[in-house]
Amino acid sequence: MSEAEPIKPTQPTQATQESGSPSEEAQNYWAKTLRSAVFVVGFVLFVLASYGQIRLLLPLAGGFALSTVLFGVWEKSIRTLFTPERLRKKVGKAPQKPTTILLGIGLVKYPLVGLLLWWLVRIWNAEQMMAFVSGFTLLHIVIGLRALGRWLTTSSRRSH
Repeated sequence: MSEAEPIKPTQPTQATQESGSPSEEAQNYWAKTLRSAVFVVGFVLFVLASYGQIRLLLPLAGGFALSTVLFGVWEKSIRTLFTPERLRKKVGKAPQKPTTILLGIGLVKYPLVGLLLWWLVRIWNAEQMMAFVSGFTLLHIVIGLRALGRWLTTSSRRSH
C-alpha cells in the first residue's frame, strides 16, 4: 500500500475570509438554506390550507421532515468524518475509514426509510403520496435554487 499524500491547504475564498473558516461558511449556508426551505414549505402549507386541502398538510410536512432529517444526517456525517485530522494516518494505528462508517450509516438508514415508505404507500392514497413526494423534493429545489443564485452572483461579480 502506498502512503497517503498529506492534505494541502486550499486558497481561502472571499466568503471564507469574511466569515472566518470554511466550516462556519458551510454551517451558515446550511442554516440559511434550511430557513429558506421552511419559509417555502410554510407558504405551500398555507396555500393548501387556504384551498381546503387539509388532508395533504401532514404528508407534505412529513416529506419535508424526512428530507431534512436525511440531508442533516448526511451533512453532519460528512462534516465529522472527512476532517483533515481524521484522514491523516496516525502513528501506530490507522484511523477507521470514513467510507466504512458511511456504509454503516447507509445500511441502517436506507432500510428504515424503505420500511417507512412501504408503510406510507399502504396507508395513503396517491394524492397523499404525491404531497409527500412534493414535500420531500422542496428542500432539494431550495438547495438547487440557492446554489444557482450563488453561482450567478459570483459569476456576475467576476465579469464586472
